[in-house]
Amino acid sequence: AALIDKNRDHGAAQAALFKKRLTEVLSFDPISAQAAGTFGAPYLPAVLDITETPQAKFSKADRDAVAPIYGAAVCGFIAAFQSDARFRDQPVILFTKPFIFSDYLLAKAPCDLGNAKVWVSYHGRTGDRPLTDPDPGLRQAAQELCVSGGENRCVFEQYTSYGGFAVFATGAGLDLDRYIGTPEGIHSLLQRARPEASK
Repeated sequence: AALIDKNRDHGAAQAALFKKRLTEVLSFDPISAQAAGTFGAPYLPAVLDITETPQAKFSKADRDAVAPIYGAAVCGFIAAFQSDARFRDQPVILFTKPFIFSDYLLAKAPCDLGNAKVWVSYHGRTGDRPLTDPDPGLRQAAQELCVSGGENRCVFEQYTSYGGFAVFATGAGLDLDRYIGTPEGIHSLLQRARPEASK
């Protein structure tokens, strides 16, 4: 119980740092980009990276034991972010890999992660989606991650770490990502922060 509480608090502390930086960035947006009752330009939802794999080299029982601790940290971040009046109830997109969501039982986390939008990290050999991977285990993990109630919740995909069209350092790769949906769909994801005075 102490580890769960400590990790929930750690998630909240990470959210506090994220909110501070996001607020700083939004403060640089021009006044013309602001709508009534908001500040800053519209932005895509916050994205929480959950790609760590604690106890991965050990047994399923070890991963199951750490799952409530992992879920507490994730939920601590989301609760702290969404409870802030500036970002009240805004969605948080989960950036993760198919097996992480199932291996760490994140669908059973104390907050509702089963319906959160997902930015899936999947580097298939063909550049295709994880739902079409030839490996049945990976396809099943992707199905559990990306499909909820018949709706695809994987809205972005990181499909390679070796893009070469805009390399910033000699010999370094570049993550390439794609949006999965319509122009209207990505527009509907946009969020606006409220002024701090409305707290």
